[in-house]
Amino acid sequence: MAKLPTWELGLAVPASSPVRSLQDFLAWAKAHPTAAFYGTPSAGSIQHFLGVSLSQTTGVRMEHIGYKGAAEVITALVGAQIPAAILNIGEMLNLQQAGKVRILATFGSQRAAELPDVPTAAELGLRMDTAQGWGGIYAPARTPDARIARLNAAIVRALKEPDVRAKLAQMGMTPVDSTPRQLDEQGRRELEQWRQAVQASGFSAD
Repeated sequence: MAKLPTWELGLAVPASSPVRSLQDFLAWAKAHPTAAFYGTPSAGSIQHFLGVSLSQTTGVRMEHIGYKGAAEVITALVGAQIPAAILNIGEMLNLQQAGKVRILATFGSQRAAELPDVPTAAELGLRMDTAQGWGGIYAPARTPDARIARLNAAIVRALKEPDVRAKLAQMGMTPVDSTPRQLDEQGRRELEQWRQAVQASGFSAD
């Protein structure tokens, strides 16, 4: 019905890690295949499939660990219980500023405004699909078009409110409004975009 905010995604390592760049991490993972894990908030998430895509693109095998939410991943990452994690950058900004994690790269089409010194994977020469996290609001399939239009207009108005935009910015999110058709088209595009990574992961919702 309506697209909501978008947010950038990044790969991070613990501050105690000797790894200083994405290239360093990939070299380390290749040299330590039994220890090359990355954590995400859940199996089947875009973060999970980004890691699969990264493995496919580079030929470096990495095993996925799906946690029960970002808080668990962050605890494991800060405590160096895992060597890397893929998370929303809004969940890691304060940790990076506090010197607890190191964000090596982001996966959008351009550098994140909050992290101007952190390169994108594309900048580093990786020919993998760019990706952002995004959210949307959906209504039941048989909801009348007129009601969908009214609800969409109300959501778009809310996203333009300064306090809403400020709150989203604090969480590393960018408000983006869309029409119901645009949201549907994006969902269909991403189903195709991630099909290969999902198949390669062996993930099943069953």
